[in-house]
Amino acid sequence: LAKVDDDMERERTLGNIFANPVGPTFTEYIKYVVSSYADDEHWRPYHVHCAPCSINYNFILRFEDMAEEGNKFLTYIDAPTEIQPKKMNVFKGLPTVDVYCSYYSQLNIELFAKLVKKYDVDMQMFGYNADTFFKCADEYVKQ
Repeated sequence: LAKVDDDMERERTLGNIFANPVGPTFTEYIKYVVSSYADDEHWRPYHVHCAPCSINYNFILRFEDMAEEGNKFLTYIDAPTEIQPKKMNVFKGLPTVDVYCSYYSQLNIELFAKLVKKYDVDMQMFGYNADTFFKCADEYVKQ
């Protein structure tokens, strides 16, 4: 049992597909996402991938606000009343802030800063404040 605990605690080598058969830890995942070799369509900042400033959208909905914004959208397009937003994979439990803080608290400030730098434009465009997330990061000290 101690060997299993030791193996679980060890630092896995980034890029070694055999290091963790279950998948990467959140920290490993973020290290990969902010790395230069992770610039594919899955991790690319949205403003680069879809050029939202080049298109005149009528609506941009955020998942966090989907219940309210989805209803406003359906009203705007005059959708029939039988069409309602479908609630799939609804997580009932901790408030969203507690969930994302449980993940971001695993990151040190340096790694978190790299993540914010990569997605800073997206965060600004879609109304997110990096300080909200920074408060969750490990070693955070408000200056």
